[in-house]
Amino acid sequence: MTVLLDVWVPGAPKTKGSLDMVTRKYARENVDGSVQWRCLVAERARAWREAHGFTEPALLPVWVYASFWLPSPRGQLDTLAGTHKNAGDVDKLARNVLDALSAPRPNDEPRKYASVYVDDVQVQRLDVIKFATVDNAPMGVHVRAWEVDENHVKAIRDHLAWFRENPS
Repeated sequence: MTVLLDVWVPGAPKTKGSLDMVTRKYARENVDGSVQWRCLVAERARAWREAHGFTEPALLPVWVYASFWLPSPRGQLDTLAGTHKNAGDVDKLARNVLDALSAPRPNDEPRKYASVYVDDVQVQRLDVIKFATVDNAPMGVHVRAWEVDENHVKAIRDHLAWFRENPS
């Protein structure tokens, strides 16, 4: 598998919010800072890819790993601190990152996209975890992405065929 991205993005991770319709033709995200966070993720991912010689988005299936480091509420420094009310749903944290890693479509703002892959529909596997920071550790997200090569896809197909032939 080819590593497409391995980057740390510092800052306070934001979820991908829902869209509020402002006018019939204009909608805005309802989570403060969501768009800015997505742009920061895209900027850091683009810089990493440029530094490592990537010029085009991946076309094959992709696996993504993201570990989010979130602020912990005062006085709550245990393992449940990342699950407090304002920590954000893990799926919505991931959605904002996955969108940032996509390629822009015509009429999209390029600053919001890193072009790691063409579209997040290519993400075949997603591993996401969130933690609360402790002892003034930095907040942010560590994102890794891999392009699944043809040999790996064939191995998965062979594995699935074996299960079909050998039901339990």
